[in-house]
Amino acid sequence: MKVLLALFLLNFSLIANENWRTDFKAALAESKEQGKAILIDFYADWCGPCKAMNEATLKDELVLSSLKDFILIKVDIDKNQQLAKEYRVSSIPHFTILNRHHEITSEVKGYKDAANFSKWIRENSDQALSEKKLGELNEHEEKLLKEFPQKPADNLEILQIIHLNSPPAKQQALMQAMQKLTPKDLKNGLTHKKLAVRLLAATLINAQLEKPMSFDPWGSPEERQKQLEGLAL
Repeated sequence: MKVLLALFLLNFSLIANENWRTDFKAALAESKEQGKAILIDFYADWCGPCKAMNEATLKDELVLSSLKDFILIKVDIDKNQQLAKEYRVSSIPHFTILNRHHEITSEVKGYKDAANFSKWIRENSDQALSEKKLGELNEHEEKLLKEFPQKPADNLEILQIIHLNSPPAKQQALMQAMQKLTPKDLKNGLTHKKLAVRLLAATLINAQLEKPMSFDPWGSPEERQKQLEGLAL
């Protein structure tokens, strides 16, 4: 009996592990083809809580049952630093739910036991599996982006406030739209009086450069102006 139970648990564990993909782009394509939502598990080999969740929470029958309509992806943040940065992963464990349009619908950080984790999944499943897009920009936001070169600093401040107060899916869509702005237009945001705007400008510019620019958003106005004059964007 003990041998049979051990074999059953081993088989259950193997099935649970096989459900997780590691090829991010292939998993996105699979999600699009099948119309399924996505759960991303951002982890690292050195992360104790990540290992604990992987061995218990993510192999729990209740959790696996709640994830039956999801494409599951594991992302090692040490091997995929740019991807972790894109999804704003600052600590792990970090789980992100994407809907079928690959918009962020919910995130959770830190260790979660099976009961709390499955509850989080269930509470967010309907929105994740809905056909409705959440991150579409409105007319005002589209106008700010279209007219951005006319008042770059002012428009960037407004967009930063909108981004700050938007749900994850809208933040994601807005960030993707702002990444299409040219470094030349974004350059004015580096000397803005508000640190949050300067940080946003620096983030958007660096995303388009092969090497991060040498600029300190925390510097004094005089230091920032001097650094700005030396930038070739």
